[in-house]
Amino acid sequence: MHDIYDRNGNLIASLPLSDQQAALLDKEGTLTVQYHTPQLLRHLLGDRNGTFDLHKDGGRIVAQASGSVRALAALLADAKKARES
Repeated sequence: MHDIYDRNGNLIASLPLSDQQAALLDKEGTLTVQYHTPQLLRHLLGDRNGTFDLHKDGGRIVAQASGSVRALAALLADAKKARES
């Protein structure tokens, strides 16, 4: 899990990033994240989707669109709960 911060240094959420995504973020400095509800869970969770950019600021990963980061974190939590029940 990787901590994601807003521009003011406040923690928004912790999100999973693959090793490849983390390496790309380290190398390029920016990563665009696109997400959507897994198709098999749409009947339970609805059709949720969004996009946001992450960039490195010193050692921190920063997002400008904190609402989209929170929405993805909520989707991941809801998907986990749906799979467990």
